[in-house]
Amino acid sequence: MKKFRKFTALMAGIVLALSATPVGAGAEILKGDINQDGVVDIKDAELLKDFMYNYFSYSKDYTEEEIQHYITYGDMNGDGYVWDDDIILMGEVNSDITSNTELGDVNHDGYINSIDATAVLCYYADLSTDHYDDYTAEEHENFKKYGNVSKEELGDDYVDAYDATLILKIYVENSTK
Repeated sequence: MKKFRKFTALMAGIVLALSATPVGAGAEILKGDINQDGVVDIKDAELLKDFMYNYFSYSKDYTEEEIQHYITYGDMNGDGYVWDDDIILMGEVNSDITSNTELGDVNHDGYINSIDATAVLCYYADLSTDHYDDYTAEEHENFKKYGNVSKEELGDDYVDAYDATLILKIYVENSTK
């Protein structure tokens, strides 16, 4: 009986692995190509951003296959998750994604919203707890350049919770226009 269970579990694992793997001609996975049109562009970044927003806010239920699709194609850094840093890496593949980045848009998805504010809060919390080395030099530069919304107002070089508050303020102002 135990051998049968192990065999069944092994077969189920193989089926799951094969179902998540693309097959046929051109089966190579192009990381970042969410819509699988052969190009990593702003459309893919928007799809990934929408997925993250809907998934983390519980505003839409996703099937396991849909979640696996977003992780397979959207996990640019290979950490097993999709998050803002994956959208930033998409911008490194295609500069059109990041060409219109504004102050406050730390994930370079073309929108200033609560995702950016959350990223700034996480960054601030990590720095406050001595996790400076968790970020690359490019990521630090990105947060200083796009996350320090209060720089003109306060003249500081710090990214902190006040910047996240200002990003939320920008988001609310843009949403009511």
